[in-house]
Amino acid sequence: MCDCFRVLIVDDEMFTGEIIASFTRYAFEYIYGNEVEVKISLEISAVKAYKTLSDGQYDLLLTDCEMPEVNGVELIKKVRKNEKTKKISIIGVSSYPGNKRPMMEAGADYFIGKPFELNRFADAVEKVLNKE
Repeated sequence: MCDCFRVLIVDDEMFTGEIIASFTRYAFEYIYGNEVEVKISLEISAVKAYKTLSDGQYDLLLTDCEMPEVNGVELIKKVRKNEKTKKISIIGVSSYPGNKRPMMEAGADYFIGKPFELNRFADAVEKVLNKE
C-alpha cells in the first residue's frame, strides 16, 4: 500500500483511457501541486476492472458507460454493493448525455460528458475527492 491516490480508469478504448489518464494526472497536479503521488491503472473491461477494484485499495474510479460484456452502470452498481469498494469515489464518463441519469442512479458521484475540457475535468475530480 502506498501513501498516494490510486485511480482506476475503465474504458474499452485503450486510446481514450490513456487520454483520461493524462487528464487525471493534470487534475491531481492542478488540485494538489506536487504534494501527492497518483498511481493510475487502466482496464479495458468492466469485468477485469471489478476484479482489480476488489482489493479495496482504490480512491477513485473513472468509468465509461458503453462497454461490451458489462457496462459502466452495472460496474458502478457492483462497486457500490461491495463492502470493500462501496466508498470509492466514482466519476461516470460518456459521449451520450442520456447516460448521465442511469450512471448517477447506479451510484456515481459525478458525471462528465466526453469530450471534456481539461479544467472542467479537474473540477470534477476535485469535487468528488471533497478537496474544495
